[in-house]
Amino acid sequence: MKHKDSIVCIGRHNNDVDWMTPFIYEASRYFEVYYLLLSPELLPERDFRLRSLSEREGVKIITIFDFPGFPGIKGRLGIRKLWSILPKSVIWKRVLDKFTPIVFGAVNWDKILQEYLKQIEPVWIVADRLRPDKESSKKKKYTPYGKKGVFEFASNRKNHLKVLSIPHGLLLFDLPTSYELFRPFYDKVAVSNMLEKKKFNEAGFSDRDLWCVGATRYASSWLEYLEKIVPAVSYADKIGKDRYIIVFFATKMVYEYDFERLLTWLKVLSEIENVFVIVQPHPRGQKRKAFKALESCENVFIDTVTPAASLIRFSDAVSTLVSSVVVEAICLEKPLFYPKFLHKKQTAFEKEGACITIDDLQKTEEIVLGVKNGKSPLPTEKYKNFLKRYLYCSTEQNANQEIVKEMIKERDE
Repeated sequence: MKHKDSIVCIGRHNNDVDWMTPFIYEASRYFEVYYLLLSPELLPERDFRLRSLSEREGVKIITIFDFPGFPGIKGRLGIRKLWSILPKSVIWKRVLDKFTPIVFGAVNWDKILQEYLKQIEPVWIVADRLRPDKESSKKKKYTPYGKKGVFEFASNRKNHLKVLSIPHGLLLFDLPTSYELFRPFYDKVAVSNMLEKKKFNEAGFSDRDLWCVGATRYASSWLEYLEKIVPAVSYADKIGKDRYIIVFFATKMVYEYDFERLLTWLKVLSEIENVFVIVQPHPRGQKRKAFKALESCENVFIDTVTPAASLIRFSDAVSTLVSSVVVEAICLEKPLFYPKFLHKKQTAFEKEGACITIDDLQKTEEIVLGVKNGKSPLPTEKYKNFLKRYLYCSTEQNANQEIVKEMIKERDE
């Protein structure tokens, strides 16, 4: 049997995992995949997708606690245990963020990581938005977990090594991004749609540098696999039968919207007959305490723990302002309630009509009951057009398979 080439994939935080994990699932059929998780938060014990990948042939997951050559194995195992049971609390995270490097001591992460990469001899390094310029602009310049080592190793480009970016997110609204800053570090960029491709073209990338393949996170083969491994919602029995469950996915404050009015709307939503609302704060946005005003509402539950994929499948409908996580609900043809009146941005799903727009707080009950009772049909054709335009680069191809094909073709040239 011919030896598979090795590739190294980089994970920095949860957004990376959302988009990288589906790609690794497919790439492991053709490559030996080393998945370097350069954050103590990223552990198979904490994420069902990483746990499933860790059991997959052709995938080796390396957390910061697994790198060879580090001293103090008992200390490392102890701190890993703390991270694995870490409640999603800002205070606990800050404490462990400071304590973890102390446990490792004066470890030269960058040197050890580079030595490890030399042993692997990858033909590709695959990252999300990892960029030297962005990391070096921070106060600490680099986190102590080897990002600089990745940059320096990749910069040498020895043995035909190439670097690929799979940027997370979709262009659901116009948020400024410095696309030109990708250019010095990446040989190729896999983009989700023609709109994103245009942005990269304008930043100086040629068509040859860009693979317009679709969105890895929403590839059909990955969504089918998710159905098999997604955990059940632990508190499902406590909600009661025959409730109409709406999950609201919160958005980071990356643009202006009326947060207090959002809380009012969620209360109104929860007071509709037989409706139960689950609110999930953004993992890198507002924390649970920002939604404290909703805790007294009988039909609202703030959930910071359950995977989004589980909540989407458990729900009857979803809602958001702009979070790309709800695109999965569109793929599954679930109602998407969009409270347009809370902000002045125009999102892609609103523009394409792939949502049920609520443009007035007072109309909330009427619109929701219309959908709930089957009187207002879903805009299924507009759902399909939205997916084609934003997820499939105009054709229903499998993004992960297409990326692998391009990588193999690039290697063989």
